[in-house]
Amino acid sequence: MKKLLTSVILLVLAPVLLAQGEITSLDAVAAKWSDGTYPSRNVNSGMWEPMTSGKSEIKFNKGSNGKIVSIEIESTTYKANVSESSPFVNYYYTSGGDRLYITDNTIIKYYDNYTTGQAEPKMFWGKKPKGVKALSKEIMAFNEAAAEIIKNEKSSFAEAEAIAAAKAAEERKKNYSIEGKDVVKVEIINLKVPTKFGHFRGFDFDVLATLKDGTKISTEGYSQGYISEYSIQYSAENYNGSLASGFVKDDKIKVTVTSKFHPSLSDSKDVTVLYNEDVQFNYNARSWTRSAGESASSYRIEVAQVKHAVNGSDLLKIRIYDANGTTLVSEFKMAVDQTLHFYAKGGSGGTDNGKGYNGGDGGNLTIIKDPSVKVFNLDYNINGASGGQGHNASVSGRAGRDGTYREEVRAVKF
Repeated sequence: MKKLLTSVILLVLAPVLLAQGEITSLDAVAAKWSDGTYPSRNVNSGMWEPMTSGKSEIKFNKGSNGKIVSIEIESTTYKANVSESSPFVNYYYTSGGDRLYITDNTIIKYYDNYTTGQAEPKMFWGKKPKGVKALSKEIMAFNEAAAEIIKNEKSSFAEAEAIAAAKAAEERKKNYSIEGKDVVKVEIINLKVPTKFGHFRGFDFDVLATLKDGTKISTEGYSQGYISEYSIQYSAENYNGSLASGFVKDDKIKVTVTSKFHPSLSDSKDVTVLYNEDVQFNYNARSWTRSAGESASSYRIEVAQVKHAVNGSDLLKIRIYDANGTTLVSEFKMAVDQTLHFYAKGGSGGTDNGKGYNGGDGGNLTIIKDPSVKVFNLDYNINGASGGQGHNASVSGRAGRDGTYREEVRAVKF
């Protein structure tokens, strides 16, 4: 794949590289220089200083490709501005914003002023160049021409990548699609059920197809078979990649895969839901930085104890409603030794112009337990929130009230 991509890219880029003869990539110019000590001058009042400012040690560092990837001047490293999609170097740079423009005889440090749109030379090393203003125009003209080359290189690279990707996709389909092939068996493999498997969690698997000649095509890994070539069905209506709200019939999920091109070939596996992890709901109200915090909604939780249909362990069957009991928020099961974490706190009040706003109230919580329930671990927080702090106590917001907690025991029917 990589060899194919490289060949296609070189083929597409060749006309562009040949057409850029008017200007040269700065890594090619830098390659003409040697490590050594070079005289320098600074810019003073828009002109080069009349005398040599000093000398600097300059080192030209090559990468694995043999090109100059960075330039060290004293303790500062300037990196080549280059990318995989564009090999043309239009400048060397530091994180502080300084750039290097290079000719056969001079290295110029400049700053690209985005406000004025001007390249502002700051100093040079080597042979004295033309005047500061003329050099600024030269650098800007170079950058403008380089930008066009880089744009074309990136466009060609993207086109080459698309060509290579299309060829790779065609090759993959030829080798790993089961469409049009003589498949004799389809099976579920690598079924991975998490150790902790309760609500809002899922399981993974792959599919293996066996051809008449013994060839096996698996959906393991992107570069192999296609999971999209199989119809996948789950016996639990509330499962589609993860276990959402709802009760699972018989506490197990049957997954069935069928070849879209060979409808008579399928395989099924049963997955037992363990319900062995805590469940958490966060219905905290919204806090605001410059106004009053919102109050949390109120809820009713109904609980009954049942047996696991597969292993006979004790489970809790739980439904959560809004306070009026008209809207079902969620329904699920969990093992009796797990904990339901439920939060309906008020939102904090903010402060604006020295005035504090009130905190929101916590939600009220009602728990209805069926007499069958022996243990129900509930961690809840329905506290009111703090108010915003004003300039003084008289203009500070009040704290929201805590929600009320009520529990009763009566028959619960699901």
